Amino acid sequence: MIKALILTLIIESFVLIMLKYKNIRLYILSIVINIITNVSLNYYLEITIFKSFYIYAFVVVLLEILVWLVEGIIYYIYFKNLKKGLTLSLVLNISSFLFGLLLSIIGFNI
Repeated sequence: MIKALILTLIIESFVLIMLKYKNIRLYILSIVINIITNVSLNYYLEITIFKSFYIYAFVVVLLEILVWLVEGIIYYIYFKNLKKGLTLSLVLNISSFLFGLLLSIIGFNI
């Protein structure tokens, strides 16, 4: 669980840098948001027993959508712009999700 959080923080901070965000408050907000959402999501997935991989995958997708919306609303409050908040949340979450998925596929244990 800690590996997943650290990886998410690194990836999403890197994406913020690539998007040329310079305000340190945004980076701190991103870290705080991810500590809450990433730990919550991964804890739930760790303690829940799924009857099949398909159910697990479905739940992961639903939870990722929920995380995107929650984080998007928080970024909306920060930027005072709904489109910008939801878009940034989507870009950050897709980046970290796909990178984590790629690592899982190549055999890196997250």
